[in-house]
Amino acid sequence: MQKEPYNRCYSLITSTGVGKTVNVDNVITDPARLLPAPEKQLMLPKPQMADHHIIPKFRGNSKPYADFIAKRGIDVDQYTISIQHGTGSLHLKNLHGQGKWNQNWMKWIDENPNATAKDIFQKAGQMMDEYGLSDMFGNKIHPYGR
Repeated sequence: MQKEPYNRCYSLITSTGVGKTVNVDNVITDPARLLPAPEKQLMLPKPQMADHHIIPKFRGNSKPYADFIAKRGIDVDQYTISIQHGTGSLHLKNLHGQGKWNQNWMKWIDENPNATAKDIFQKAGQMMDEYGLSDMFGNKIHPYGR
């Protein structure tokens, strides 16, 4: 019994939902043949980064909140993450701007006057999750400026 030759044609569904048959012998699989090499490598500028305090470093009129944190033995400078900084950045726009990071912390402290250090750290983790900071690739908690 003679075997039939291997059929190297496959049906593909296009974005319009129409089936299309493609012979895989005619498909370019070598990446070097897909696109010509660029004459000049274009590089985006390195983004400006800043350390963001996970537990805010309250200053000025909000110093009572800093005292609340300090009384629980927490040095907020030990818990920062590096994120993009500058006009329209995650740091200024999405956290401190419309995200109201510090305001959310103040509200939580007002509502939890007996919070312990453990409660504060749990709140910090919760907020990192809510703001998508826990999922940032390679972002490690580190002391401020390091």
